[in-house]
Amino acid sequence: MFAEIAGILAPVFVCAAIGFVWEKRGLPYNVKDMTPLIVNIGMPALVVSTLLNSSLSLPALAQVAGYALLFHAVTVAVSLAAIRLARQEVASFLPSMMFPNNGNMGLSICLFAFGEVGLALAIAFFSVTSLLQFTVGATIASGEFSLRRIATSALVWGVLLSAGLIAFGITLPGWMMNTVDLIGGLTIPMMLIGLGVSLARLKVGALALSTGFSLLRLGGGCLIGLGIAEAFALEGVLRGVVILQCSMPVAVFNYMFATYYGRNADAVAGMVVVSSALGFMVLPGLLWLALQG
Repeated sequence: MFAEIAGILAPVFVCAAIGFVWEKRGLPYNVKDMTPLIVNIGMPALVVSTLLNSSLSLPALAQVAGYALLFHAVTVAVSLAAIRLARQEVASFLPSMMFPNNGNMGLSICLFAFGEVGLALAIAFFSVTSLLQFTVGATIASGEFSLRRIATSALVWGVLLSAGLIAFGITLPGWMMNTVDLIGGLTIPMMLIGLGVSLARLKVGALALSTGFSLLRLGGGCLIGLGIAEAFALEGVLRGVVILQCSMPVAVFNYMFATYYGRNADAVAGMVVVSSALGFMVLPGLLWLALQG
């Protein structure tokens, strides 16, 4: 079991460490340019490639999306209570509590732990998180709702395209599928390297508050994931994916939102750094828990 867990974690640690060391050495990496490329090209390609290559049906993927919606609903209730108890600004901290890093960290861990099937299920979960983050999350942080964010989201179109192709049994031409596979294959390594770069750049503030909320994000997320798994008697890969995706640390995008909309960016950066550090520390135990089903 130890060798299995080490084999899963090593690629994640190494890729993130490359980005971290790259930034600390002062080598060029333009996050502002790379992020749109990954979000608008790489991620949709990964979604299409993974879902079309998997043997999962639309009902199976929709089931995971339902668990993701339930996870976010429970998380909102718990997080709102904690934020108000701490007398903090909801617009600054609720998105960070709601949206874990089940993209660049969660997808890669599910891939290495459960293979292509695990990645497909993880993408279904992540698609809900991403859609909510760029709609509900952006609305909370900015105070404004924008339907345009949904209509122009490449990830949303990637999910819809994949669902349509699966529903009607349509296969892409060989050259097109090979291209999508190639671009999608670059996405997870680049996301992990970008995570390392971003962590190296963040300036931590309000450490005590950040630590408290980080512990709630990780511990509360894990308990919610376990609760969903038990309530619906989930087994095998599905159980493991749900637990892992619920238990990820704070997503870096929350810091970007806090900076852009003038929220408490230093404290949110602290949550990203502290929760990521704690997340890496508890990942072996979390993986052991996820692999038990």
